Amino acid sequence: MSKLEVRTDTVSFTSAPLASDMEAIGPVVVELHIRSNLPHTDFYACVCEVDAAGRALQVVDGYRRLRPTDPPEQSGAVRRVCIECWPTAYRFKRGHRVRLILASGAHPRYARNLGTGEPLGTATHMVSAHQEILHDPAHASAICLTLGAPHDTLPA
Repeated sequence: MSKLEVRTDTVSFTSAPLASDMEAIGPVVVELHIRSNLPHTDFYACVCEVDAAGRALQVVDGYRRLRPTDPPEQSGAVRRVCIECWPTAYRFKRGHRVRLILASGAHPRYARNLGTGEPLGTATHMVSAHQEILHDPAHASAICLTLGAPHDTLPA
């Protein structure tokens, strides 16, 4: 497991083994439906390929800093968060799995969100965020990939 995966503030979701190679080409967006006790909070998403030995290789990642009205709340304090990752051109191999790792920060890569809304350079205290990621028919959190054509259907 990677250092990110063993942190106590992360959660991961892993697919079943892929039946065939899968090419992701273009933009990658992770769509989350969340609730948080803080209007100022962050979400980090990391899309990985997991090989047959269980090793996760990072493919692409993204980060989103939330503010009180960005994105706005929907019903029941739920917020729809779109994390735009870097575009990719990547082939996930047959038998491997796709993993999504989520965290509420990625310090030191990204500056900590102190949760208070104070400017980072002059902030004097920090508040812990408590996050809930929803995944049900009304709140379909997902990885959005643009998939290429399978190799056996490409023209010669």
